[in-house]
Amino acid sequence: MIFETWALFTFAILVASVSPGPNVLIVIINTLKHGARGAVLTMLGNLCTLFAIALLAALGVGALLKTAPLAYSIMKVAGGAYLIWMGIKIIHSSFANMGKLDLNTSNVSQGTRSRWSIFTEAVLVSASNPKAILFLSAIFPQFLDVTQPIAPQFMLMFATIIAAVGLIHGS
Repeated sequence: MIFETWALFTFAILVASVSPGPNVLIVIINTLKHGARGAVLTMLGNLCTLFAIALLAALGVGALLKTAPLAYSIMKVAGGAYLIWMGIKIIHSSFANMGKLDLNTSNVSQGTRSRWSIFTEAVLVSASNPKAILFLSAIFPQFLDVTQPIAPQFMLMFATIIAAVGLIHGS
């Protein structure tokens, strides 16, 4: 992969990662609820899902989505429904806990959720994020040079994704 292509890809990833969306929101929520543990588990869930989406995109799922618009529409509607459900759940939880809020404590609630639960929630949010799916399946393949071996390019591009998402979500 030539440097200019990688630099352009890096810029595109940074722009996509900076724009607010469900992945950023779930990192913020889990950081506030569960501290650093929640942030790390959520970021790991997001990155695992992004890895799977990027791998599928590198293998040609982007082309499949272009040829099967109904499947893509179903995926978008299901993802949107899940995000709406998550939003309702978060709003309901906020109102349910209003009377329990103690502004005098500075400790972050560690909650009773398991690590697996936090990780799984992040995977589901990330997997239903239309922006991530669209970006990685439609734009990611555009940066691959098919005349060169795909695996090294994929590794470099995913390392870039890890760095960008880690930088943005970890801030």
